[in-house]
Amino acid sequence: MFNRYLAQLAHEHNLRAEQIIHLGAQACCGPEADAVTEAFENDGEEIWEALGLPETYLELGDQLDEILLQEGRTGFLVQIATPVPQQFYDGGAYSSSWGCYHCHWFYGDTLEQAFNKALKYKQEWLAKRRAKAQEKEAASC
Repeated sequence: MFNRYLAQLAHEHNLRAEQIIHLGAQACCGPEADAVTEAFENDGEEIWEALGLPETYLELGDQLDEILLQEGRTGFLVQIATPVPQQFYDGGAYSSSWGCYHCHWFYGDTLEQAFNKALKYKQEWLAKRRAKAQEKEAASC
């Protein structure tokens, strides 16, 4: 049942999991898999923000396992993508394609929590993009 809900949520809202990392399974076995190391190296600030942990931990990368266990971050770190809107229309509609997409990291104790955070983020992100597009359109008139 849960998998069906998650698949439906992802389909209805154009959310795609690019990477799924179970931090508990990574933290218990050190050293981390290459994908985990690369994620923290490439998107460290965004990931620490998703984890709700202070950026001061960025300097302690070699102690990642200990930090995650100590802070109770043993759930799922998920990089979720969504298409970038190309044009907005009246009534809330917009055009987009997977040829151009935006990625962001989310953390949840469950995949459902991570995807629900992604949905909230996407709604806020779309509202900001819509407002910018409207400002740009108003300025060009």
